[in-house]
Amino acid sequence: MRRGIRWLPGLPPAAALAPLALTLAFTLAWAAGAELDRLPVPDREFSAFLRREGGGRPPSPGGGEEPAVLLDWHQARAYCAAQGKRLPTAPEWLEACRAKRLEFQSPIWEWTTTETDRHGEDAKVRFKLLCGPGPECSCTHAYHPNWRNEVKGFRCARGLPSVRLAPGSSGRF
Repeated sequence: MRRGIRWLPGLPPAAALAPLALTLAFTLAWAAGAELDRLPVPDREFSAFLRREGGGRPPSPGGGEEPAVLLDWHQARAYCAAQGKRLPTAPEWLEACRAKRLEFQSPIWEWTTTETDRHGEDAKVRFKLLCGPGPECSCTHAYHPNWRNEVKGFRCARGLPSVRLAPGSSGRF
């Protein structure tokens, strides 16, 4: 027995399997996917995050378990990053909404990372697409990332890489 290799009785030596390995050559292609939080981030959790990080915002009208609002895109992105997550893209949000994997407590628009062609006074700052409100499953509003109001909230996403087999250099599986 060689180190790291266990030979089983009746199986050919590894060299005999080499042609099979060439025939079965493949490459891995990574396709991005995401698992979105079922609920928008609650005000209670977001407020605690701001206290820890020294950030500020006007008092949220709902508070507690109601979705956090009156926050800008940068604050939403920072919160998700602190949780080891990120904001979803608009296509990810739409896919999760249409598959009924999202729950909605109130009709808020949710920040995404998807940029639009619109921009503010500073042409370098591109508007971000918002999805919602609630279970309408649409992403039709775009706002400056510094803007905030009583109907803009967010939920976080965790990236889920997936593997797809594709033909290797030989073009065969």
